[in-house]
Amino acid sequence: MSDNNKPAGPMSDAVWRHTATVYESMDAAAEDVILTNGDVVRVWAGPVTSFVLGTCQVPGSYYSRVMYALNELGCLMRTQTGRGVQQSEYILQHAPTVEDFAEEFGITTADRAAEVLKEKG
Repeated sequence: MSDNNKPAGPMSDAVWRHTATVYESMDAAAEDVILTNGDVVRVWAGPVTSFVLGTCQVPGSYYSRVMYALNELGCLMRTQTGRGVQQSEYILQHAPTVEDFAEEFGITTADRAAEVLKEKG
């Protein structure tokens, strides 16, 4: 994504927590799909907005930043955009990590700061 698509608002510790929660919830609801070449991928399908806001209970003000983070970190690949009765479909590529989140968005999350303090003993 380019900076033109970057949502308003800071990429914060709260955004990180919601990003991790959404990915974990999508993975729990995803199914394994065997591609024609024999590879197996995790596929989540459904109404993404209501899933994120309802099932995952992410406040609406975080929705765009969470989805932006998942896309920028390469965690999801959208294969179908939902319209009407057609559901959105995503291939889950990998779970987000706090280290990747902090590096990509130039911030130190509270979780990462706690890890660093533990490492320094």
